[in-house]
Amino acid sequence: MQLATVVGALLAVTALATLVAHRVDQDREETRQDQAAAQAVAAIESSAARLQDAVRDLTSLFSASEAVTVEEFFAFAQPALEAGAASSLSRIDFVREAERDAFEQRFGRRIWEPEGGDQNKRAVAPTRPEYAVAVTVANRELRRPVVGFNLLAAPARARALRTSARTGEAAASGVVSLAGTGRAGYILVAPRYAEGAPVETPAQRLRALEGWVSGTLDYQQISLALRAAAGDGGLQVSQQGRELLTIGAVGEDAKRVTAVIGGTRYDVRVAQPRVGVLPAAGWVAILGLLATVFVTLLVRQTAISAQRAQQLAALRGHERDEAVRTGATERAATQALLGHLPDIAMFRYGPDLRFTTVAGGLVMMTGRTSAQLVGCGPGDISTDEESAVLEPTMRAALDGATHSFAMKLGERQLWVQTVPLTPGEEALLVATDVTGLERAQAGRAEAEARFQQAFDDAPVGMSLMDLQGRFIEVNRALCEMTGFDPEDLKGRNFSVLTRSEDVPVLADALRQQAAGETHRVSTETRATHASGHTLWLEIHATTLAGPDGRPEMVLSQVLDVSDRRRFEARLQYMADHDPLTGLANRRAFERALDTQLANVRRYGAQGALIVFDLDHFKAVNDTMGHTAGDAVIVNAARILRDLLRESDVIARLGGDEFAILLPRADRDEATDVARKLVAEIRERGSVLAGQRPGSVTASVGVTLLDPIQETGEQALVDADLAMYDAKEAGRDGFAIFEPGTAAVQSRTKARLTWLERIRTALEQDRLTLVAQPIQSLADERIVHHELLLRMLDDHGDLIPPGSFLHIAERFGLIEEIDIWVVRRAIRMLAEHRDRDLIFEVNLSGASLGSSRVLEVIECELRDTGVDPQRVIFEITETTAVANVPDARVFAERLGELGCRFALDDFGAGFGSFYYLKHLPCDFLKIDGEFIRHLASTPTDRVIVAGLVRIAQGLGKQTIAEFVGDEETMDLLRREGVDMAQGYHVGRPGPLEDVLSAQVSSAP
Repeated sequence: MQLATVVGALLAVTALATLVAHRVDQDREETRQDQAAAQAVAAIESSAARLQDAVRDLTSLFSASEAVTVEEFFAFAQPALEAGAASSLSRIDFVREAERDAFEQRFGRRIWEPEGGDQNKRAVAPTRPEYAVAVTVANRELRRPVVGFNLLAAPARARALRTSARTGEAAASGVVSLAGTGRAGYILVAPRYAEGAPVETPAQRLRALEGWVSGTLDYQQISLALRAAAGDGGLQVSQQGRELLTIGAVGEDAKRVTAVIGGTRYDVRVAQPRVGVLPAAGWVAILGLLATVFVTLLVRQTAISAQRAQQLAALRGHERDEAVRTGATERAATQALLGHLPDIAMFRYGPDLRFTTVAGGLVMMTGRTSAQLVGCGPGDISTDEESAVLEPTMRAALDGATHSFAMKLGERQLWVQTVPLTPGEEALLVATDVTGLERAQAGRAEAEARFQQAFDDAPVGMSLMDLQGRFIEVNRALCEMTGFDPEDLKGRNFSVLTRSEDVPVLADALRQQAAGETHRVSTETRATHASGHTLWLEIHATTLAGPDGRPEMVLSQVLDVSDRRRFEARLQYMADHDPLTGLANRRAFERALDTQLANVRRYGAQGALIVFDLDHFKAVNDTMGHTAGDAVIVNAARILRDLLRESDVIARLGGDEFAILLPRADRDEATDVARKLVAEIRERGSVLAGQRPGSVTASVGVTLLDPIQETGEQALVDADLAMYDAKEAGRDGFAIFEPGTAAVQSRTKARLTWLERIRTALEQDRLTLVAQPIQSLADERIVHHELLLRMLDDHGDLIPPGSFLHIAERFGLIEEIDIWVVRRAIRMLAEHRDRDLIFEVNLSGASLGSSRVLEVIECELRDTGVDPQRVIFEITETTAVANVPDARVFAERLGELGCRFALDDFGAGFGSFYYLKHLPCDFLKIDGEFIRHLASTPTDRVIVAGLVRIAQGLGKQTIAEFVGDEETMDLLRREGVDMAQGYHVGRPGPLEDVLSAQVSSAP
């Protein structure tokens, strides 16, 4: 009974201990599964990180150099390929549709796409808005080149490309079939942008996009590392249900984990076999049973103790065998793991330096297997010189010393370590192949040296700053630009150069770059030269990332734009100022006047506007030339500056017309200014170098600004009307616009009525042309017709131009009239192109130099196909040309088209010879003043003879105006005049009558 109780208790304890041990065994198995899964994820993510580093390094190459050659690309990519960081590395260019032809011509091949989705069949890419073309491809085993491939034709690749271009960051494609091999893998792309272009927003990034750098990774390439993680078990990698890689057997109970590559999730399943030794639960059960048996046997029969001892000895022998087998299994697993590491070799050796264990993928470099190398020594795997280096360190490891050193073994660069295991008995020799790393470091060093040379020798200023704005490096160009030595700038903040008021702007830009909010910044700022003067600098700053991908430094390009800034300021000044006097021009004055009227409408009536021109100014130009006329204009501007306050706005509106804005003046003050102005111009306006070339006075018009004047143009019209009142009152005086008085209303109404009639005539086509014939004195044929303008009144009667042209000139409608005349003349020639007609068309001085009039003439000639030789433009000498240089360009352009020019009223004043010198012309029309009395006045004959000789000397033809009789015709013929025009030849008549008559052929 007692024996049964003891045995039962022992069995109960044994069962409980067995359950606990079984749980321990399960925990161990789960730990082994977790470790294997973690190794697999680490292997996948490590491969992805190495590919990302390779792509980032290539992207930095493009940032450091504006033009990367194919040789440079391959030299930079090769170390990464040899180190197994990537299957291929590519340069991809972004090509827009409009750029495709030029790109293909420069590239030397057509852009292609897979035909029907088959990578092995190619077709020329159809027309698309955009292309992403593989330009340069460095690879390890690409069977079929992909250069010229449009990656935007592949949806998965296109999504990655567009995502990276839009975000400015690297993007992955997910699982794709790699071009050229067809194996599964993925693609990582990083964008390249134009240097200096703003890339703060997605829209700016797309505009600045130049292309990408891409890298591919074949899933087979990471299989070795995954095999090491799987060991004797199984491993499977899949993505969205697609099986990518399977090693060994993987059951449903396998460990499941997730790895992330470039934003894509991968499912990893790992299965590990159970350890081939007796589990702890088994041991507990055996021991419990043994204890039970032992007690039972001890109680019942001690005689059989010898038999139990024999059994126990056998069991312990079995345990030893199991331990030996377990150790062998572990060593085999270690060897298998090392065998899958291609860059490592491990040699265990004893006192005789003979290898007892050999493992690692690098063993293959010897040309033998690990088993073949067991029993060999260092002399069997190296030359005598290399062995002489290895043996002393191997012996030292047996003595307990550890050594690490670099050595070259054949073509490979190795990092060797000797480590003691059991002093005097065993040591370990470990060799790691660092050839790829050495080449990568050499390539990086070469790229850095090339960057440093480009940095130092750049023709523009270059600087490297830390994220606190301190200069790390500066180049020679920046020092020459700013006048500082490199030692004066290195280590100091950028504020040493920057004007204090601009420092906050640059500091904020630097803060944004340091925070990663923006990659590039472009701005202009003021800097202080070492000598103290101010510079304008244009800065383009780019963030450079450190090894962790975070901003580390800022690379800046600096251009001295001081000259451009001065030029722009000068252009701005010229846009708003009259070049002769330095006063504001019409554009600037009208802007100031509109601003003043806005204040008037808001705060009530205040201020006055004065407009005046110089009386008899044309006489100065005629008698003394345009140089003297310019001097009178400059002198008038000087008088205005002396007379008025700085707060008053003074402008030259054009020609001899000036305007003054008195912002705070009332009626009395405006009247006082006008009175003083008239007196000062009378007293000082004509004085030129101590002489009086002629009487120059001023007619002044004044209007008080009022809210009813809606625009500046209306205020100018009011002042103009008052100025004409002053002229009609005898000149040399002033008048004030009084809208409420009957006299002013009458005169104003008359002028405005004419203005309205002109506008109505233009709108309703109530203008017409008459033609006056011009006869050749050599053969008496009609060779030209001069077209003269008339207006039709309400009854159809003709109104002469003298009644309305001066109003049109005054109120800015003369250009519209000239355009109407030009169009009508050219279209009439087009309708009668079968006739030998040549028309002389008058242009006002204001239209000469007008880009709008020039454009109309060019368009009409082009659209109608009229021969430009059939159009002669008359420049009227008695009308002032607004801008002689512009008029010269205008005339030269029409001359290039084939049009000809005639100078009208030649000889009427000094301006004739000025225009003759500066404006191209083919005909000189002698003023009628010298022709009317030619037969009875010897003086006229002498002058005409002189004018003819001048014309002949310059190769010009002459036309005499106002020819009234046959006697004058004969005299002109004897003097050598070429053509005649006047009532004796023919009176002006309706153009339609001329066209219906028989017209003689032109010479």
